Amino acid sequence: IKKFDEQSDESMFGVFGTYSETESWITAFFADVYFDNNKQKILAAAVAGEKNNEFKDFLGTGETVETTDNLKMGIFRYSHLIAKNWYLGGQIVSSDYEIGADGVTGIIFDLIGFTGFNSTGVGLVGEYDGRDHPRNPKTGNQFVVNNIAYRESLGGDESFDVYRADYHHYFPVSDKWTLATQVRGRWTQDAPLGAYSTVMLRGYVAGNFLAPHYTHIDFDNRYWFKPRWGISVFAGVACLYDDGSDCNDSDNIYPAAGA
Repeated sequence: IKKFDEQSDESMFGVFGTYSETESWITAFFADVYFDNNKQKILAAAVAGEKNNEFKDFLGTGETVETTDNLKMGIFRYSHLIAKNWYLGGQIVSSDYEIGADGVTGIIFDLIGFTGFNSTGVGLVGEYDGRDHPRNPKTGNQFVVNNIAYRESLGGDESFDVYRADYHHYFPVSDKWTLATQVRGRWTQDAPLGAYSTVMLRGYVAGNFLAPHYTHIDFDNRYWFKPRWGISVFAGVACLYDDGSDCNDSDNIYPAAGA
């Protein structure tokens, strides 16, 4: 953690790795940088890994499927302050995401096009950030919208578009209690199946359920009973859909709750 000047928020640099008994692993480096008196921001990350999953109900088919996902990804996002709390910038994302499965399942994956994707995309980022602190917000709100235009002309296998929007609101119920609310959406256009949206609520394995579009709302109750110790109780609900009317079907609704 480093402050580049007195007026800027703390910048954070990190590296992490995970390994599981399924022989899955992920390593990553990230940088979340604030500088020039908070007028400029950079978000960058490099990720590599292999995920071995056994889905008990893959894509809602009721079938048990074992998959191996190989992932390499890089992202660089730059934003500049254009008005009080308002940022505008751009981003570039490079993804090499390969999904594999053995036997008949692998043949089916090839037939339906569920084999991941290799593509590079560019896009714009707009952000309003009215939080009191980016690391531990207790009041204020943040709204981020961005797009990624993946194009074959940039060296990828597919041309498609992804749009995302995130809204966070923080309400201080008391000195020790904060209610946080998140609304998130991800929408695709002409995306291959490997780039479809998935459930992003806690408790779900990414890639188990897929659809072109996704929306969720999530509530997080945070209570601090000591300066460095607290508890969080959360609940949310998500919808995966082709069009909005699909959310009237309970099969497309995914709840989550925990602490």
